[in-house]
Formats: sequence, C-alpha cells, structure tokens
Amino acid sequence: MPSHQHLARPRRARSLLACDQPPRAGCIAHGAPPVAGDAPSPQRPLRGLLLSAGVVFSLIGCGERTVIVYQQPAPAPTTTVVETVPGPVYAPPPPPPQQQIIIADDPQSQDEVNTVIYREYYGLSEDEVYMIPHYRRYYHVDDDDLFFVAFVARQARVPFDVAFNQFYFGCGGDYNRMLVVYNVDPVVFFMPMPYGVVYPPIYARPYGFYSGRPMVGMQFSPDEFHAMISLRIGVEYQGYGPDVFFRNTIYYGSPRRAMYQGRDRCGSGGHACGGFELRIYVHPWGLAPGARASWHSNMDNHRASREGFFREQHRDQIERVNRGEGYHHPGAGPGPRVGDRPGDRPGEHPDNRGLGDPNHPDNRGLGDPNHPENHGPGDANHPESHDQGQGQNHPPGQQGQQKPQGKPESQPKKQPSDKEKPEH
Repeated sequence: MPSHQHLARPRRARSLLACDQPPRAGCIAHGAPPVAGDAPSPQRPLRGLLLSAGVVFSLIGCGERTVIVYQQPAPAPTTTVVETVPGPVYAPPPPPPQQQIIIADDPQSQDEVNTVIYREYYGLSEDEVYMIPHYRRYYHVDDDDLFFVAFVARQARVPFDVAFNQFYFGCGGDYNRMLVVYNVDPVVFFMPMPYGVVYPPIYARPYGFYSGRPMVGMQFSPDEFHAMISLRIGVEYQGYGPDVFFRNTIYYGSPRRAMYQGRDRCGSGGHACGGFELRIYVHPWGLAPGARASWHSNMDNHRASREGFFREQHRDQIERVNRGEGYHHPGAGPGPRVGDRPGDRPGEHPDNRGLGDPNHPDNRGLGDPNHPENHGPGDANHPESHDQGQGQNHPPGQQGQQKPQGKPESQPKKQPSDKEKPEH
C-alpha cells in the first residue's frame, strides 16, 4: 500500500492538486487510479476520511495556498508634446451695423432714385430733370404720372414738355387716350415672360390679355400701367429677371417699392427706354456722406434757379390749372394751390387770392396808380398795347388811348362788369 506522508501533515499540503512528490502509480493526488491488484484494506476508509479532512482544511485556509489575481496591464505611458504656435492677429471688431433703411419709405432715397431714372433710363436733359419737381408742384401730379408721360414721349419721339401738355390738357389725364393720340401700341409696355412664371395680382389681368392677343381696343387702369412700367425698368434697366422682380414685388408689397429697393442695380440691365443709348451718371446713394450732401445741395440750387423760368414758360397753363381746367390728380386732394410754398397756408400766393381779396389786382380801383387801365398807351404794360395772351402789338392806329377817369353825364352810365364787382 503506497504511503502519502504529505497528506498526514496538512500544514504542508497547499492544495489537493499541489503534491510535492513526483507522480507515482496509484497516487490519488495526481489523479491516477489505484494500482490493479491492490487488495482492499480495512484502513482504507480511515485513510480516505483523513484525506478528505486534509482537503477541507486546505480549502478553508488552514494551510498555505496560492491565490492568482488577474489585473489589467497598465496603459503604456503617453508623451504630450506642447508646441507653441503664434496665433493670428485679429482686427478690431467692426462697428454694429446700422439699421437698414427701407428705401421705399425714405423720401430722400426716393428722390435720388427718381432723379437717376429720369436721367439714365428716360434720357431727359438736365433742364428737364431740374424742372420735374415744378411739374409735381404746379400741376399736382406725382412721379407715377410723370413716368408714364416720359415713357410715351420716348416711344413717340416727342419732347417731354409737349407730351405732358397733351396728357394734362388734351387727354385730361386719360392714359389710354394718350396712347391713341400718339399711336403707341400697348405691346411696348409688356415683357416676354418665361414659361410657368407666377404673376402678382396687379399683373394677372394685363398679361392675361397679352398672352391671348390681339389687344386692339384693350384698355388698362393707371395702376396697371404703373406696374408694367416698373417691370420694364426692373428688367431693362436694373437687370432683374421677370420672375425675380415678381418675387420682389410680392416681398416688398408693390412694383414701385421693388424698383426702389433695387437701386444698387440701376444701369445693370444696359438698356434705356425706347431703345435709346444708356448713359450712366453719378448715383448719389453710393457717395460718401459729405459728397452726397453736396449733391443734394447742388440739385436744390439748380431746381430753384429754374423755377422762375418754369413759371414764365407755363404761365398760361398754370392759369388754366387755377381755373380748374385739365387733369386733376385724384390723389392730390385739397391742399396748397399753385404757387404755395411748403409751410405757407393755402391761398397766400398772389395767384390764389380771390376777387374778394382787396389786394387782388382786379379789385384795385381806377384811382390806384397801379391799376392796369391807368397806364398810358405808350406804356408797355397798357392792356390795349398787346393782344391778350399773345404779347403782339395792335396794328398802328388801333392802339387804345388812355381812358378818362369819368364819363360825360349825357352818356349812360356803364354798368360794372362781373370782373369788377367785389364779392360781398
């Protein structure tokens, strides 16, 4: 029977599987079965009990044992290289942006854009440009009316002043009649459109008829004419595509507002009205503040210097306007009449004083040395020295003589005319 002394001394036994002896046949510790032929012994149960006790003591720590602890390997050391690179030099932050000016709501910006369009797109002369404010003031029209007149004048190849006189007095402000008088085809107001374009409401009706043709006898409203002219300016002069201009019209609220907002593109289209040559002048909104103020000052001086000439040239027309003749703009409404300056009360201008005003020329008596009938026949201001409204002298022998202050009693007394009767 083999002897296992290390099992009899459990303190030295570290584990059931840790045997100090080399492997031998029949060693249970090494997992070998007993040697064949060994006879059973009455001591074998006791030896098995002792062996079990040794294993138990070994497991509960009564002897030495080996514990294997698994730990994760430490990470490899890393090396951090810090390189100092000089940073970029930044400029100081820009000033906060100014509030965007809505050009369509700024009168000064509108005046600048209108002036540039009159010069470049319509090709008006300098004197005609300087007189534009006087047309607005004395005839109570706006730039929409003047844009239409300038457009027709360029298409008909007639001077602006002649076309305006025909528009105001001859046609009574009727846009469609103006086209008939000058034989202008309404097709010139339209632009070719890309396929599938969406029209704003103001363009739907005119372009609906334009696509169907013919338009013989077709009439359009003033607002439709204004919208079509703004479209031509935006496409021909500012270089927009029709679809882009339509989107701007919807965004800004009207074709004219879209035209004003596109002022930076003035001249980019390369075309002027009626096929005339496009000439580019100074755009004041692109100047420095000081130069821009100087531009406005020069314009004001030139306009003021032309006012007297304008009043003399349009004297007869202004008198007709005062009598209520011609075209009255529906948007003018009551307010200052012809000749009233800004800030004056209506009627302060001499031409606006009624017959009841003692200072009116027709209310001055014959005793007044300034009365027209008190001038002698040799006086250039004598009424009978000139034909009324023509400035031509009477034929020789027909010039009036100075009238006496009184009439003979034998003659019937002349009744005062309605013109000389004061109003009570």
